[in-house]
Amino acid sequence: MLAVFEISPAGAHAFGARYDLPLPLELYLISAGAAVALSFVIMALAFDKRAVRARRFWLALSDIPVVRILSLPSIGMMMRCLSVGLFALVLLAGFVGNTDPVRNFAPAFVWIIWWVGFAYVAALVGNFWPLLNPWSNIFDVLGAALRLCRIKRPLSLSLPLPPRIGVWPAIILFMGFAWFELVGGSAKSPASLATAICLYSAVTWTGMALFGRDTWLARGEAFTLAFSVFGRFAPIGRRADDGPDISTDISTGGWGLRPYSSALITTVPCPLPVTIFIIAMLATVTFTL
Repeated sequence: MLAVFEISPAGAHAFGARYDLPLPLELYLISAGAAVALSFVIMALAFDKRAVRARRFWLALSDIPVVRILSLPSIGMMMRCLSVGLFALVLLAGFVGNTDPVRNFAPAFVWIIWWVGFAYVAALVGNFWPLLNPWSNIFDVLGAALRLCRIKRPLSLSLPLPPRIGVWPAIILFMGFAWFELVGGSAKSPASLATAICLYSAVTWTGMALFGRDTWLARGEAFTLAFSVFGRFAPIGRRADDGPDISTDISTGGWGLRPYSSALITTVPCPLPVTIFIIAMLATVTFTL
């Protein structure tokens, strides 16, 4: 009977060892309270709906010569190739690299540079994940290869995904990812991490092949939705970001500079599945990155 109530150690994060914070706890508590209070001040000053809608974009970035150069198709192709190359490098390092997670490229890149670092970029600068998404880019390459081989059969069956399903596929995949990161205990293992990436890739490409690339990105690809949420805080965004659906930034739209967090304001209620996805992000402390 006592065995039922035994407590065993539990892992609390995907990478690295536990360490004590170098500053007194009181300073962290004061800083946390100040951050919450300041957020309400910013909301009171900046979230005037009429003012934000009147000047949705402060500046169209396409008017800046340097930005026009960066938006050239050749630059975009280089960025896509870089994302696919890093994706392949992570898998290679995970399967054949050093088994020590501290000495292996894959865990450090996935958990620190990508999941933490890119989340900050998406929230503080802009969401560039639609350009860098390796699953989307590889799917596009496969489609282009079919066209070069003069194969008329489309890569996707474009089956209809019932509207009532909403973004539930993304919710399920995101919760699986959160379990793997926080609970599973093998997230820091390079081989386990590479295997998990392969499994997620198989699900993602299958969804794209069945329902279409854009449909699956909008409703089934967990990280497209997660980075879309972060991107609504960013001062750089696209006009497609202004709607109630967090997945709309996969569509085309002009880039511009806008008030910080203004894309969070919408007059249309958020769909229930999208609300559940955001609650899942909060429950898994994703917003504390």
